[in-house]
This record gives sequence, C-alpha cells and structure tokens, in this order.
Amino acid sequence: MKYLDRIVPLVLLICLLFGQSEALYEVTPTDRVTATNILNTHRANLTPKPYGGMNQVSWSMDLENLIYQHTANCASNPLPATYANVTTLIYAQYYPNATAFFDLILKFYKDQYDYFTKGCKNTDCYYYEAAISNSTTQFACAYSKTDCTALNSAYSGVYQYACFFSPYPNYSDYPYKNQNVINSFSAADIDVILNYLNNERNTTKVKPSVPLSKLVWNQTLADGAAEYLEKCDYRQSEDAAYGYVLESTISTYAPGYDLYNSFNGGVYPVKLSYSYWDKTCSPYLCDPYLYMIKNTTQSVGCARKTCVQNGYAFVQTTCRYYPPAPIRIYPFPTNEVRPGPPPAPEPTGSIDWRRFNKVSPVKNQGGCGSCWAFSAAGAIESALLMKSNQSAPDTFDVSEQEFVSCTGPSSQGCNGGWPLEAMNRKNVTVESYTPYQGETGQCSDPSPYRPLLSWSGAEQVKQDKNTFVQALKDHGPFSICLYVGGDFYSYSGGVYEYKKMSPGINHAVLLVGYDLPGDYWIIKNSWGEYYGEDGYINIKADVDDFGKILEYGYRVIA
Repeated sequence: MKYLDRIVPLVLLICLLFGQSEALYEVTPTDRVTATNILNTHRANLTPKPYGGMNQVSWSMDLENLIYQHTANCASNPLPATYANVTTLIYAQYYPNATAFFDLILKFYKDQYDYFTKGCKNTDCYYYEAAISNSTTQFACAYSKTDCTALNSAYSGVYQYACFFSPYPNYSDYPYKNQNVINSFSAADIDVILNYLNNERNTTKVKPSVPLSKLVWNQTLADGAAEYLEKCDYRQSEDAAYGYVLESTISTYAPGYDLYNSFNGGVYPVKLSYSYWDKTCSPYLCDPYLYMIKNTTQSVGCARKTCVQNGYAFVQTTCRYYPPAPIRIYPFPTNEVRPGPPPAPEPTGSIDWRRFNKVSPVKNQGGCGSCWAFSAAGAIESALLMKSNQSAPDTFDVSEQEFVSCTGPSSQGCNGGWPLEAMNRKNVTVESYTPYQGETGQCSDPSPYRPLLSWSGAEQVKQDKNTFVQALKDHGPFSICLYVGGDFYSYSGGVYEYKKMSPGINHAVLLVGYDLPGDYWIIKNSWGEYYGEDGYINIKADVDDFGKILEYGYRVIA
C-alpha cells in the first residue's frame, strides 16, 4: 500500500442505495476509463482557467483496493488511525449510475466553489480542492463490497461509494495557478472596482476646484500587483518603496468575502476620519484613501490572493495607482474655505456635547441585553471624535457585536455585562466589518487584519455630582449605569424624576450633557430614535441620586 500515507484528506464518500433485487455493482474497466475522462475534462474546464493547463490524472488500482479495505466495515466517521488522512465529505441517496453521479457531484461543487476565497457559497467544499489540485496525479472510485444497510435502515442493500485522490495536496496554497498566474479579476469585477473608486472620487467631503477625472484600468499595474502578492507579504513592495507606483493593500477575513464590501470595509472608516485641511485620518493611515482621490491619479490595477498567516486565512487585495505623486500634500486643490474651529464648551454652567457634534447617532440594541456594549461604544466614539476633532457625528462606528460576542469573563453577551470591561479591550473593529446581530453569537478569533479603532484605556469617574459635571466638560460624554423600571420605559419627553431610591442598577447608557437651569442630566439611550426625545432622556440630577446614576461612571482615555 504505497499510497497509504499519501492519500488525500478524502474526497467523496457516498452511500448509494439499491433495491433488494439489485446485485452489487462491480467497477468495470469501462467505469474506470469513463470516470477518468470525466475528471480530466472537469479539470481542464475550470474557472478561472489553469495557467499552463492541468496535468492528466490516472486511475490507481492501489487506491481502488484501499477503498475496499476502508469500506469493508462500513466505515464512515471516525476513521481508523491508519487512514488519518481520509475524511468523509458527503453522503447521498440512491443514484443508479455511478459515473454520472460522479460527474454530477463535480459540477455541483464547481458551481459552489470560489477560487479566490478557497471556499463554497452554501456548503463545505474544502476537499473538492483535491479533485482540482494540480498536484493530484492519481485517483479511484469504488463501491464497498459489504452491505451497509445498517447505515440507513429505511432502505435495503445500501453500499458505500468513495473516491480517493493522491497525493495529499497543499491546502494552504491554491489548487492551481490561474491564467494570470495569480488572482486576476473578471471584467465584471473590474467594473465593480472602477465604479467604487470613481464614486469615491466624486463624493469627497471637500469638493475639488476641478472635478477629478475617472480612473481607468491598467493591466500592467494589475500584473505587477499580482506578482507582488505571490509571497503574501503584507509589507510595501519595492516598486512602491522606490516611488514607481502608489500602492495600497486591504486585507479581509476570508469567510464571506465580498469584493465591494472588501473595498468599502477598508476605505470607509478612513474616508470618514479624513480631514482634508489637516491631512490626517486619525486613528487610521490615510494612504489607501488618498491614493484613490488624488487629482494626479489616472489609472489603477488590482490583484488579490487568499493568504494564510498566523493561522488566519484572509484575502489580500492590492491596488496600484499611476502616476505616482507626493501624498503628504493636499490631494487636490479646492475653492472651499477652511471652516473655523467648533465653539468651545462653557467653562461653567450647562454642557451638551450634541451641540458640538461629539455624540454619535442613536442606535437600537433590540431584544438583546447588550446595553453595556452600546454604552461603551458610545463613549469610545465620542472620545475619538474629540481627539480627532471631527465634525461628523457618524465618523466612528464601533462594532457592538464584537463586544457582545468576544468580551468576558464578567460580561455575558446578551445576558448583560460591564461597559468598563469592553473599554479595557483598548481596540475593536468597526460596524461595517462585524455588523450588529442582536444575539450573543460565537466569538471566533478576531483576524489581526481587520480594521481597528483603538484607544489608550478607561477609568472610573469619581462618585460625585460636581465631579460628573466637570468630567463632562473636561473629557466629553462617558458611560454610566442606572436603574430602569416602570414609567422609565414609557418616557416620551420632559424631565424624568425618580420618586424613591432604586434597588440597584440594571441598565447602561451614555451621559452626554448637563442642564444647569433645569438641573438634569442629558442621557443617550440605546432603544432607538423613537424612544423618549429622539432616543434621549433627561433625568433630574438631584443630590439624592435615587437612580444610582453617580455610582458607576466610566470614561474612555483616547
């Protein structure tokens, strides 16, 4: 059994069902030739096309005999230790023609398989790559010689049908090189990229004095990007380092990869934080956005590759822009005048940070007990708005879902948690990358290549009314906890007042202001814009603190 230690992690293990009158179907020489032709024809017609063609795969009698050994005891999962490299992929119901069934399965997975992300749309097709790997040289398919009716008692005469491939492929690389050696984009993909980039050039916050020209596709740039991606190196290429081209790379976690969202997820947060006048994108690096909106840029070419690094699979998309030009200057001239600084808050008296556009939009936590995550997110968003002096309240959009799914141990997702525990993480991805689901979900290890918002830390605000007011004025909105019950839920406007001491706290919100004449706190809730006054509630700030508001205040240190 010279192939025993080199068998592909299997490929196809199928239960075929026969009527009682059917005899066991033996693999014939004709079957072997037909199946071999089906596989080689399938391999020759892959999309994208293999670069330099595909090698021919031949039938292996050794593998055929090994299938008989494997299926002798109607083995499925778990597999014997001696067959550690063989894995069950699929079971199927009765199909009378084995070679036609083999052809059907290959076509099914071809329709599902995405070469660029090395994944399938609606199923697991990891082992399909063995069938289309350019390293595969031999295969075999056969029925078990044992009646395995016990696998499915609803039928009689059940036999297993399996296909083995050899040698074991390198799953960390692509099964074959495509026609442009690396991952070229289709004509439809190129249209998506150009439409996205040209739309960004037409929708800059500051308008250029002369409209920016439309970018065109440059295949030479795309081929250069493809060659650079061969090594899956996240660092800048030599061509870019020497100033021959402008180059930017976006990395997206591989599962669920989408071309438009890949670009948008990498560019959108940078665009929102970009200050034309200050030439900054705090806390991001401006380059990827500046390259696409420079008035001197005329053409672009991109390539992509799925890379595996530190155990994470991610799609690395690199775009090159031409001609190169300095980026530490304004990307284009404008006739607009730099606006004046926002008004400074009053040193004494009232403060409402909504007046200064330092409070992000109201959100809705839904039926999930995730108020703590929304409270922390609001404090982080406000702290970053203040640090970067951005004037658009929606510049930063924290992913509450990552907090909900991945913060612990004290926080328990939709079953409650603590804002401070979320703040102490010191970074989180953006909403566009991990959207809110309204459920705890599972925390898979976050990709290190996802877009991140970062801050320095957090601290508790002293439990005192005057300290709370001063902290608001000095540092901006911060997270607080309080008690909700009864008429709190039905609040529709005015100033809410607790009538008696609350039993404890059960809700987290964001304190955004204080009104001195009315002596009330201005609080942003997370129950949507239809709650209270456009999502806000005003609560009497009396010294008795019946709502327990002063007990837990946490501010973000940006």
